[in-house]
Amino acid sequence: MSRISPVLLSGKTAAPRELSIATVNQWMGDLRGIPYGYHLEWKTPSEVESGQPADCKGKAVALYEKMQARGATTWMACRAESISGGSYLPLYAYAGTKKYRAASDSHPYAKN
Repeated sequence: MSRISPVLLSGKTAAPRELSIATVNQWMGDLRGIPYGYHLEWKTPSEVESGQPADCKGKAVALYEKMQARGATTWMACRAESISGGSYLPLYAYAGTKKYRAASDSHPYAKN
């Protein structure tokens, strides 16, 4: 985690610019195009962008860095009550130097 701490803790964001869902979807598509390969050590965004195999955690940090560079400063986490079967449920969300629990304490995977 120490390798990506500078990205997560930088607190630096560009001046907010228009950031469309289409742009974010394009970035996600580009990241999905990178072959999957699990790594115990978190890859940095530049390592992920190299095109070598990367896992989901590295791709997520690379996407976070891209969004932050475009001035994105907000995030939204789904509540467990609003999730239908088979949907993605984030357990934690990160905003700058803060970490938030996104799932309710009653969710079985939200326990520490």
